[in-house]
Amino acid sequence: MTKFPEMASWLTVKVNTDSARRYEHALGRENVTGCAKSMARLKALVSDAHEDARKRLRALVGPTLDPLGAGLTKDPADGYPERLHIQTLKGYFGEILAGIVAENFNPFGMKDWEVPAYLFRFHHVAFEQLEMMGQTGAPAGLVPGRTGDDLPRVPARKGWHHCGYSLLRGKMYS
Repeated sequence: MTKFPEMASWLTVKVNTDSARRYEHALGRENVTGCAKSMARLKALVSDAHEDARKRLRALVGPTLDPLGAGLTKDPADGYPERLHIQTLKGYFGEILAGIVAENFNPFGMKDWEVPAYLFRFHHVAFEQLEMMGQTGAPAGLVPGRTGDDLPRVPARKGWHHCGYSLLRGKMYS
C-alpha cells in the first residue's frame, strides 16, 4: 500500500486518547468536495489491493491436463471482486480503508505503519462462490466471513502484529 495524501482533504480526523495512552479513537468527518477530488486515487488503491488476489487466482491455474491441449479460455479472476455480493465488497473495502487510515493517520503517533498484505486474498469461500457463479450463472449470494485459517505466515519480526483485518507494523499497546 502506498501513502494517500489526498485522504487529508477527504477526511478530517479528530483523535481522542485515554489518559493511560492505551486506547485511541479516531473520528473521521467527510469533506464532500475533498472526497470527489480523491476518488480517482482511492479507486486506484482499491484496484491495486485486489490485484494481489487476482494474481493468486490466476496462479492456481496450472498447465492444462486436456490431452488435446485446448487449454483454458476463461480468466479465473474474471469478475473478481465486482461480481461478489455487496456485503462481501463492503468488508473488503473496510479492510482496505483500515490499512489506508493506519498508514496515513499515524495511530498512536507512530509514523511507520505499513500494511504488507490484505487478508481477503485468502477468502477461499468467496473464490469458490465466484467459480460457482461462473459455472452456473447464479447470482452472488452472502458468503460467510473468512474461516480463520487465512492468516498468512509471515516471518516473525519485531513490531509486526495482526490487527483486525490486516497485518500492521507499528507499536501496539496492551
